[in-house]
Amino acid sequence: MRRAFFFKIIILVGIALLWGAVQFGYSQPQKLITKPFPKPPPQTGTWKIVRFWTEPSCYTKLPHRDNLIKIKAIFECRGPRGSTCKDLSIKGAWDSSIESVTKEVNLTKAVIDTCGPGATTCFVLWDSEKMEVRIAPRLKRISISTVGHISPDPSLVGDIILVLEVLTGGKRTDARKLIVPPCSREPESEGKPDLVVEDFEVAEVFKAGPDKEADIKFTLSIKNIGTSPSGASYADVVFETYPGGSSVYSDRFHVRALSPGSTYAINLFRRLPVGNYQVCAIADSTKVVSESDEGNNQKCRFFSVRRR
Repeated sequence: MRRAFFFKIIILVGIALLWGAVQFGYSQPQKLITKPFPKPPPQTGTWKIVRFWTEPSCYTKLPHRDNLIKIKAIFECRGPRGSTCKDLSIKGAWDSSIESVTKEVNLTKAVIDTCGPGATTCFVLWDSEKMEVRIAPRLKRISISTVGHISPDPSLVGDIILVLEVLTGGKRTDARKLIVPPCSREPESEGKPDLVVEDFEVAEVFKAGPDKEADIKFTLSIKNIGTSPSGASYADVVFETYPGGSSVYSDRFHVRALSPGSTYAINLFRRLPVGNYQVCAIADSTKVVSESDEGNNQKCRFFSVRRR
């Protein structure tokens, strides 16, 4: 009887030990075989045309020599945050009743070869024609300015068609078409005023003070480039964040009557916090002057306020 009792005890103890061993085995952490995550590919953007225009917006022929017309454009590297763009190349075409011309240049390489890799302003040659290049690294923008030659040839009639293509790393990523008509020839007695914002210069970078704000100061001029006097008008100046386009400040200035060729200066002062901005000036902002060209009233500039 006692032997049978001890035998049962031994069996129960064995079952308990076996159950404990099983539970212990399941409770041990499992070794996982992990592989490192592959590195994401570098973020790349593409060059886009922000603006493409001429100054003036129409052309005029002179009797015995070439006339000049300014051709301007702004390009921007767009893509995910932190992305960079490959080389920027541009291809331009000029098509008129007397000639068709196409030319191309690797703008990134031309600037580096001419002025060095850190240049922010450079003059390069585009098919033997001088071209001004301005670079705003923080805004990822590049602007160009060159000239076109208007021949006195009587065969030059009708519109001039300009085509601008952008290539990112050799691949076309944007294109714009611009039509430049001949300027209207109104008799002097029937001429009209034409109010424009003359080129105004704003520093690319302003340094913020201890309060993390900077003094923004510059002067711009409103000019009457038309053939008749203008009445009094107004000019608006608008500051916006960039990118985003949220207005942070605007003001309206009274502009006196202007005779042909005369100008009116406006002095600007504003304090702004750290950030990227666009400032635009608009002549005849309330449209009280009947002008020969209603489409050339605005000019914009980009700048940054940075910590010291």
